[in-house]
Amino acid sequence: PNPTSDRILIQLDEMFEPYTLFIYNQQGQIVFSDNLTQSPYTLSIAGWPLGMYYGRINRGGQTIAFRFVAK
Repeated sequence: PNPTSDRILIQLDEMFEPYTLFIYNQQGQIVFSDNLTQSPYTLSIAGWPLGMYYGRINRGGQTIAFRFVAK
């Protein structure tokens, strides 16, 4: 996982329709969600509790998963 303390940059190739972004904490709770309508998309995580987070980006039947560490 990629450690970061201030922001995450999400770069998507195709933006013909919105993507839905979900960020989960280690307990599986959704801590953030948004509709992505532009790329790149910058998510500020400044002030988030330290730890591992899991991301999921959905569009139609396509899912992109990633993880990162807030340090």
